[in-house]
Amino acid sequence: MSTRVQDTLLGEGVAFGRGKSHRMVDPRFGGQGAAFAPLYGEWVSSALHRRQNLVGVLLQPPRAFELVPDGDRWTAMLKAIVERHALTYEGLNGTVSLSVDANYVGGGGQQMNEVLDSKEEQSNVVMTFNDRDGMTIAKFWREFITMFIMDPHSKLPNFATMPGAAQATDWLPDMYTFSMAFFEPNHLFNQVVNAWVVADLFPQQSGDILGSMDRNSQLNTVPLNITLGGLAQYGDGPARFCRDIQKTMSITNAAPTSRESFIKTIDAGVLKAEYGYQYSMETVGRQNINR
Repeated sequence: MSTRVQDTLLGEGVAFGRGKSHRMVDPRFGGQGAAFAPLYGEWVSSALHRRQNLVGVLLQPPRAFELVPDGDRWTAMLKAIVERHALTYEGLNGTVSLSVDANYVGGGGQQMNEVLDSKEEQSNVVMTFNDRDGMTIAKFWREFITMFIMDPHSKLPNFATMPGAAQATDWLPDMYTFSMAFFEPNHLFNQVVNAWVVADLFPQQSGDILGSMDRNSQLNTVPLNITLGGLAQYGDGPARFCRDIQKTMSITNAAPTSRESFIKTIDAGVLKAEYGYQYSMETVGRQNINR
């Protein structure tokens, strides 16, 4: 068993670890870059962070879904598209930057910096997809835009023309936007390293819906790049909330390579047909001179 230095992990509630929902390496150990020579006894503390893929979870659908026919189906399709069909999530950002101004110290050209402002970088959620047969995803987002946000001709949501519109008292943003949580799990899926809770998400384009003809070119698949924007909160609060969500997801026994076969029978037509592997084996058996 390897021997770790005492306090390899930053203590819970200690310094910048206070309030965090995951454990981190204590930076007092494992610093090998500018050291005089590597301290091999601290090798475990030199482990690098390998950023895990984000998990996206739909929190709230547009409220207008409650007022349209098949609203539960709209919610289920939105959940499947943003949680399972997305190829990538991009644009989540928790970076803090300072604005500074230089102040000359003396006449020798040396400067000191004065801090003028602190800003958190804007998150701008973007998802990419490979569209499904029939252009399912692009047409979903197109209908989402025209039904719940704005028709390009009338400049009104087409929801306004439906009987359910009589039940709507307003058209505030929660009527046509949705909210999601995004979190980066640790390597054992039992802690949350980074997390964002994002409201005011809506498609800013449907994705390209194009037509063309070129007999000399191959057919094309349809990649989609959908900007959803969003008002994001990053920090310990969202991380704790996402940890609670994570606790509802049981990873026990969920080893992908240990699943039962997704095909469990041989087609009756195949069983009836001859001349396959079994036929060749049995033919050789019948031809055996020592039987």
